[in-house]
Amino acid sequence: MCEWVIETAKRCEPLVEGMRKNLKAGPMVQMDETPLQVLGELGKKNTAKSYMRVARGGNIKNPVLLYQYHRSRSKEVANEFLADYRGYLQTDGYAGYDEAGNQEGIVHVGCWAHVRRKFFDAKSGSKKVGSGRSWFAILIIGC
Repeated sequence: MCEWVIETAKRCEPLVEGMRKNLKAGPMVQMDETPLQVLGELGKKNTAKSYMRVARGGNIKNPVLLYQYHRSRSKEVANEFLADYRGYLQTDGYAGYDEAGNQEGIVHVGCWAHVRRKFFDAKSGSKKVGSGRSWFAILIIGC
């Protein structure tokens, strides 16, 4: 059955490449990654982290979502993926995207959800609900 999966993946590569091309054709690409464990991965301990990266972009009304597995969280993964991209790159502030975000033709922007979390952390020290600068910032950003 593993051979079936490998053969299916090979035959889907033109489809994945078309998705990648359409994703980069839009005005903005959003990227993030999440850790996962892969058991029995060649050359890695079962406790080591690998990463699933997700990129979203393309036509705003019909976006493309592309999931890609990588053994590391290295900046080279983002650099390679975005090598020929021009437009806005939205990330969560992880430094692994900084180099790609500094390429000519790319405008690296942040994520309001991540900024908003910091204000929630800051407001936890406030005794009175709805008071203080943190609450004001949260209201401006929106729920």
